[in-house]
Amino acid sequence: MSARNIVFLGEVGSGKSSVINLIAGRHVAEPSSEAKGGTLNIVCYTLSFSPSDVQVNLWDTPGWHPAEEKDTKQGQAMGEVDSLLQTLHATEGIHLLIFCMRMGRALSSFVKMYNKFYSERAWCKIPVALVVTWLEWTRPTMHTWWENNWTSLEKQKLHFHSHACVTTVDDKKDGKQVSQNRLRKLVLHHIPTESLSHDAFCPGPEDGIQASVTGVREVLWSAPICFPTLPQRTQNDVLIIVTGPLGSGKSSVRSLRSSDSTMD
Repeated sequence: MSARNIVFLGEVGSGKSSVINLIAGRHVAEPSSEAKGGTLNIVCYTLSFSPSDVQVNLWDTPGWHPAEEKDTKQGQAMGEVDSLLQTLHATEGIHLLIFCMRMGRALSSFVKMYNKFYSERAWCKIPVALVVTWLEWTRPTMHTWWENNWTSLEKQKLHFHSHACVTTVDDKKDGKQVSQNRLRKLVLHHIPTESLSHDAFCPGPEDGIQASVTGVREVLWSAPICFPTLPQRTQNDVLIIVTGPLGSGKSSVRSLRSSDSTMD
């Protein structure tokens, strides 16, 4: 069975890395600690769950920083995110897009990010979910945020097939454990796109999920390498895209293919 590809998107400080750590049940991703955001790399964390024997690829992407849109590094990072989505959509598939957002209202920058990476793209029919973080002080429950804000999201044309209201910090009401249950259900289960029913995951039954992470693998992702176009193209030309994490041997495959061509 192929792994489920779950891609996390969000602005700097939205809590993507902390959410991934909560799902994994251990510290695997480094949260952003700088004003301009954390890593500019795309990292894939492959989790193996038991007893279902399901593998899930959690793709941690660079944080969107509206104030740095014209910055060269920020532009390159967003280009890498776009390349990742295109590559996954054309090959293994994207099983779920998760937009992370801190509690509060969705700002115009969030709407812009949603449109740029989802609503205006070829993969706009795949399931998309919203994870709202920093809700440890929300009363009476974390789900209260959704009850108070979902109509505002709809007016902004921010449509989600599911959501999870969570906290990633310890509190006295077991909010972190409840959040882990919600998030694991979200990434492990198929989310139908025929309706916008949210009840299954949040608030959902709080009886937990019978799953544990038995393995974690971390790899850096780099954009695909394309073989050069021939000077004179014919109908028989084939475009080959080689993709994979850093160090997986993409360049070696290209060199091997070039050697084979000279021997024909």
